[in-house]
Amino acid sequence: MMAGLFACLSTAALSGCGGSDPDTPTPTTAAQAAGDLVRTNQYPGALAVRVTSASIEVNVAGIARIGGEAVSASGRFPIGSLSKSMTATLAGILVQEGGLRWDTRLLDVLPELRVIAQTDYSGVTLRDLLAHRSGVIALTHAEQIAQVPPLVGSPREQRLQFTAWALTLTPATKPGAQVEYSNGGYLAAAAMLERAAGDAYESLVQARLFAPLGIAATFGAAGAQDGEPWGHITTDGKHWTPLDPTDAAALLPAAANPAGGVKMNGAELGRYLQLHLRALRGEPGLLIDPATARVLHTVVQDSFALGWAARFDSHGNSLSWHEGSDDTSYLAEMAVIPATDTAGLVVINAFGPATFADANRALLSLLP
Repeated sequence: MMAGLFACLSTAALSGCGGSDPDTPTPTTAAQAAGDLVRTNQYPGALAVRVTSASIEVNVAGIARIGGEAVSASGRFPIGSLSKSMTATLAGILVQEGGLRWDTRLLDVLPELRVIAQTDYSGVTLRDLLAHRSGVIALTHAEQIAQVPPLVGSPREQRLQFTAWALTLTPATKPGAQVEYSNGGYLAAAAMLERAAGDAYESLVQARLFAPLGIAATFGAAGAQDGEPWGHITTDGKHWTPLDPTDAAALLPAAANPAGGVKMNGAELGRYLQLHLRALRGEPGLLIDPATARVLHTVVQDSFALGWAARFDSHGNSLSWHEGSDDTSYLAEMAVIPATDTAGLVVINAFGPATFADANRALLSLLP
């Protein structure tokens, strides 16, 4: 049901799962960062975005698919678990509107599930779900994914069915007290948002977050729509094979969109990052206000904020960060540093043994 969802998030450093934190390189341009990933690291294609409060610099390099066309600036790259920050941002907008609170309990929004839910979930809040401390099954390993019963109907209906099933399980960790990175928690959070706002997640996030920013995101597998870059796989880290969007390894069920299904082009990702950067720097009158931005980026527990993770850069500045991947064919990373008025993002349309280290190096090169 969830094959392809990103399974690991490191919050200690920009080092991914098992990678090493590279030396901070000299700050560079988006064009240099994307170009180096293709020319020096020999990836098929790459996107780099560098953002300040006043500017957005976007560059793409390479090819969308081996044997196919060059990467287009308008092509929408898969971003995997970076989608979680967008789900959390949507939650922030609904909180601003008064439809929810950060401490609204899951079972108060979905009261019909009380009769089947384990009592340990009774106090789980929206904040807990978004900060990965709800105890909801993580769905980060194949054996967990295999447990999920068949889900039917629309993606919205499937998210509610999943949530109902997940709440019958013994919590993976102590709800509200212990952290475990959880894709499943974001499906349950989306079910909350859908019930509270009376519409499907995909419609809500488009109408409340993306459209006001001039974003027309797509959802699903890398390359599923014309003009989108495909993912690429390797067996030796040197030779790349395009992963067909219809291949089972590339497919992402629509029910999982809130956890990892969003695709955007560079300009759209730049506008999204700029929203967070400006709000964190205290600019009023934005889609999210400074108070909401502070909540989203404030650590709740164990370096996890709401849809973001936290660390410090080499100068001691607070940095918000996230990465996303299908662990098979692409990798995306983003970071926001309010103190230096800078944000950056890189996406590589391939995944191999060195991709984490190479993406980290490229991202760090965009940040002062």
